[in-house]
Amino acid sequence: MFCKGFSVVHVFRLNVIIVFLFRFGGAFLLLKSNSERCLFEFHSRPMSRLNSFSENNFSEDAVKVQIKNFRQAFGVPGLYRCAETDSLAKVIEAGDDFDEDASLVFKYVGLILDLRSASERDESSARRWMEKSGFNVMENVDEEELKDKTVLRIDVLSPTRLFEYLNKFWLTPSQQALSAIYFATNIRKRNELQMSVLNSRGLAGLYEAIVQTSGNDICFALRTLTLHFENNNSPAVVHCVQGKDRTGLVVMFCQAIMSV
Repeated sequence: MFCKGFSVVHVFRLNVIIVFLFRFGGAFLLLKSNSERCLFEFHSRPMSRLNSFSENNFSEDAVKVQIKNFRQAFGVPGLYRCAETDSLAKVIEAGDDFDEDASLVFKYVGLILDLRSASERDESSARRWMEKSGFNVMENVDEEELKDKTVLRIDVLSPTRLFEYLNKFWLTPSQQALSAIYFATNIRKRNELQMSVLNSRGLAGLYEAIVQTSGNDICFALRTLTLHFENNNSPAVVHCVQGKDRTGLVVMFCQAIMSV
């Protein structure tokens, strides 16, 4: 459901990246940029377009049918989160009626942040539903260049960066030597070694790696949401594959910034 007001993030310097310190899993993680920082001020203002929708337009009962894990981000009005959206191509091509979640995306959402890597995306399906519903697909652009109804792709779990970080900081010297041998003789065993080390760190380790290797990308996502809400009266959606880890991190930062 839409809220009656919208908490707006004001950026005093648009050409910067946030410095944010948070605690997760007993370890402090630092999300930082080169040398600059963002200052934020929050307030609430009425949004006529959002206010025109009744609370019953998007009920909680049907929001998990055509888009999995779809829901509003707690405490952040106008921000929604979900799993992949590639399946929407089948909805359009079959001519099926939209459930509330798909209807929200097709009709009202102005910005979608796709946090997946290219290998996780069904590119053909993604392009079909976006083109037929009027969304622009953008990558590697400045926030100021964004148009309304945009899908912005930001890879916050780059396999290359992730495993470079793992090899540098998590592998023991003996594991590094073994990894080098496997790289020359048996790539499958090297991959198994890396995955074993990654899995041993659990979710806390995964989140640490994401923040340490993709801090600038997360900051870019936060700045993009900021400017979208400043300049548009439309909701935004953040998603990855399952709508859990990467999506959850970005949503968590939004909530932390807004003291939710």
